[in-house]
This record gives sequence, C-alpha cells and structure tokens, in this order.
Amino acid sequence: MTLTESQKPPLSVLVVDDVAINRVLAIAFLSRLGCQTHEAGGGLAALDWLASQPPVDLIMLDISMPDLDGEKVCQQLRANPAFLATMGYAIEEIVGMNPRIFKSGRHDSDFYSAMWRSIKELGSWEGEVWDRCKDGRIIYKWINITAIADDEGRITNYVSTQSDITDRKTAEDAIQHLAFYDPLTQLPNRRLLMDRLELAMTAGVRHQHVSALLFIDLDNFKDLNDTLGHDKGDQLLKQVAQRLQLCVREDDTVARLGGDEFVVMLQDLSEEPAAAATQVEHVGEKILHALNQPYMLTDTTHRSTPSIGVTLFGEQPEKPDDLL
Repeated sequence: MTLTESQKPPLSVLVVDDVAINRVLAIAFLSRLGCQTHEAGGGLAALDWLASQPPVDLIMLDISMPDLDGEKVCQQLRANPAFLATMGYAIEEIVGMNPRIFKSGRHDSDFYSAMWRSIKELGSWEGEVWDRCKDGRIIYKWINITAIADDEGRITNYVSTQSDITDRKTAEDAIQHLAFYDPLTQLPNRRLLMDRLELAMTAGVRHQHVSALLFIDLDNFKDLNDTLGHDKGDQLLKQVAQRLQLCVREDDTVARLGGDEFVVMLQDLSEEPAAAATQVEHVGEKILHALNQPYMLTDTTHRSTPSIGVTLFGEQPEKPDDLL
C-alpha cells in the first residue's frame, strides 16, 4: 500500500535569515504548502535552535548573514540532526560515506535503477524506501531526492528530505493483514482465497494446468464447543491449521472459510486429469492421517475426525463462486 499525496507527513522546516521580512515571506509560502515552520534570525541562532529543539526535516538558509553565513552553517551541520537521530549515526561516521550503507536489502537493483533514472532525467525522485539503521533496525521512510545543479547545468549535490513513516506503515500492514487473513489461525480468509482461486483458474485455462480444491470440515466440532468451551475449540482450530500447512507444498494455499471449514488449494498438478486425481488423493490421505491424530487441548486429549470433499478445476473456464 502506497501513501497518497494527502497522507504524506508534513515537512518540518527551519527558516534561517537575518532579515525578518524574508523569514515572514518564506514562512507564508511554506505554510501554504502545508509545512510546519520554525525560524531563526541568523546562523548562530540556527545552530542554537537545532541544538535545543526537536530535529527538523529541512533547513532553508540565507547564503549571506553577518554572524555566520549559510555555507558555514552547512559545514558545521553536514547532516540534518533529524537524520542522524533517526539513523543512529554520529556525524563523523557518515560524512563522505556512500548512501549504500543504508541499504536494507529489501529493494532489488531495478528499484534503484528506476530511482536514479528519474533523478537524472527529471531532476528528482520521491517514494517509499526501506532503510537500515546503524543498529540493524529496518525502518520505512518517505524520501525525496533532488539534484542540485550549477549555472552550467552540472549536478554538484543531491539534497534528500526524509520522514520516518514506520509506525504508519506498520498500522497499514496490520489493517491489510486483517482484511485478508483469519485472525485466529493466521490463514488466508475467504477473500484472499477467492483472489488466489481466480488467478489459479485463469492460469489453468491458459496453460492447461489442473488444480484442485479440498473442502475440509471437522466432524462434531459444535459438540466440542458446547462441552469443553470455545477456548478449547479455538485451540483445536489453530492446531488443525498448523497440520494442514505441513501437508502441502509452500506454493499451495490453506485457507479458513469460517467456523470449522477449511479449504486447501493445490496448484500446478499433472496435466493429465487421472494423474492429477492421484496426486490429490495422496494429499487427501496425508491430511486425513494428520487430522486423525490426537490433539492436546491444554490438559485434555481430544480426537477429531475430518470430512473432505474434492473438486478438480483448471482446464475449462469456471467461476470461483461456482467451485465454492
């Protein structure tokens, strides 16, 4: 899930200028852009402010100031305090280092090629990036990189503004997980199963691959809930989910539809229906054996028997709802 323009965290900007009217104009402009603004009346005041206040995302500096000009302020800062605090580095550890030290390993070479192509052709790039902190933590950031060119058009520097959006991304991922996974067993739910089933059916027709659905429910599950309580029933369902996952390949899908109903989707079986049916029968026997073993529910040993129904699909166009 990608942040929309309205969801991007606002930039916190420190405006540094010894001329008050210039600060007023800059702050008015930045405020219209939705930035959070702060101000300092000179280079020394900016350094004092940065040493005592929470870090900011961006510093807008006047080049010429009587006490300490913008270039000298940059020389003393070299890296934004907010960046140093986020990444866990001291200034002397990163000045002159290649940004590759922050690579998390979660983006491939194509990702970085597209990033630098945009910077080269358009002069900037922005997007979401996983970066690695000094202590090994992986954080999620919204990053904007802009190329700075001299009067002759030659790139001299790159300026990057970054915002740590890890908490927001974690919350989004949690919402995404709730939408597609069963909270009790952590298996795909009906919605995700339907998505995967539709893809499998389309691929099956295109490549003439046979796949299968196994419908599994637990015999007398209601009696367990009524006699031993729902807590024991939940324990049983979680153990059933674990056993089902051990019976299939990594690329197959085990889903929980609700209650004591589970579905196993086996993909890319033999192209011959008879051979595919034999493969499914083998998996079905494996599931029956696994689910017929005793379950330990806290201090109670329980036996449960499953019922399994099977259907093959893939060679002819069908609708997912019809199969289910």
